[in-house]
Amino acid sequence: MKFGYIAITLLFGFHTLQCHGDRGFDGILFSKEEIGFLQSNGAGLNIMDDDDFSTFSTLDELVGDNEIFFTGEYHATHKSHLVCLKFIKYFHQRKGIRHYLAEMGYGSAYMVNQFLDTGHEQYLNEIMTALKGTAAYTAQYATFIRNVREFNASLPIESKIVFVGIDIEHQIDIAFRALTLLLPPSSIGEPSYLKEIRSWAQIFINNQFNRASYPKNWYADCGSLAAALDTDMKNNPDQYVSLLEKNHFDFKFIVNNCVAALRYYQIRDYNLREEAVYSNFLNIYDKLDNGTPKKFYGQWGSAHIVQVSHIPNYIVAEPLAARMDNDSDSPVQGRVVSILPVYSNSEDLIHRNGVQVVEEIQDITQGVLSGLKPDESEIILFTLLGPNSPFERTCNSFFCKEDAPEVTTDFVQFILLIENSNAAMPWKD
Repeated sequence: MKFGYIAITLLFGFHTLQCHGDRGFDGILFSKEEIGFLQSNGAGLNIMDDDDFSTFSTLDELVGDNEIFFTGEYHATHKSHLVCLKFIKYFHQRKGIRHYLAEMGYGSAYMVNQFLDTGHEQYLNEIMTALKGTAAYTAQYATFIRNVREFNASLPIESKIVFVGIDIEHQIDIAFRALTLLLPPSSIGEPSYLKEIRSWAQIFINNQFNRASYPKNWYADCGSLAAALDTDMKNNPDQYVSLLEKNHFDFKFIVNNCVAALRYYQIRDYNLREEAVYSNFLNIYDKLDNGTPKKFYGQWGSAHIVQVSHIPNYIVAEPLAARMDNDSDSPVQGRVVSILPVYSNSEDLIHRNGVQVVEEIQDITQGVLSGLKPDESEIILFTLLGPNSPFERTCNSFFCKEDAPEVTTDFVQFILLIENSNAAMPWKD
């Protein structure tokens, strides 16, 4: 079953894809017919832990047999993390989904899973410290990870949530830390490149992942090491398979993903990043024992979850979701569902001149959705699907040019209104 897909650009997920203009561009304008449909097709969601998911009945009816489920987010907003945790639990209960498709590198996800498995605070502290300077460096994000671990404690081993990182390795120091955990305990007889990996990881640990204390050219040196190791693994595959055994796939994946990150940061080509992320997904898909069909849920900056890549004037790269849902080599072609967040009376935490500051999020519907609320809930799910939906017959001008062949539901199936969200707060600052 094919639904549309949604996400917008930097407006909904800064730190994702680039857009033209600034944060003040015009928002969504709804027709009278569209407003009437939305008014009759909204439902308040209870995102607290005492809910039995009865308020999610709209999703029960409409998500069908799809395999990829995304919610978008504006990074560093408090309620985004609450929404994500609730959807993790919802899709786990209703769809049996245990693999969380995370907007992080494979190595970073490996470290998160180490924390989920062991509860060692050192792992979480290392992860969070390495995120300084990013939108994920918040107390709420650390709490979110802890809450996933708490949820896992209630589940049998075979049902626990596992983070699957398909983004490039934005935090190469954490990636190197993960590599050392995948190496054999003894370094005797191993290639010199692996000894260097161990050495760099120890430097990071000794400096408590505080990059201000790292050697001056650490990133360039680590990048060169990753590239050299990647080449050596390709030239001597049997040696590394024998040495790493069951950890070979994970180790090789992280090394290759470090190289992908270096390529991206050299030229900041957003298509290069999306290509790498999609390629990672394809490489991971067949490796996971994830049931048949395989199913995933993830929450990403909304620019990544657009199903069609040509929203006028805004999208400048083909997003992950468009590749997943449309590309001929995609194992989930036509089976992707996405939920777009719209924020009202809310704030986020952004970086400006190296400092985290709180900023109001623009309501791109200019309060229209808040006026269509069916109840007093602050989280409202609006569906755009249905036999009488104007969104399935025409394309809202925000998404399409006048002569475009798509309809709105080629871009999105649901809109999630999030009201009155404070900005997330910095972690340990």
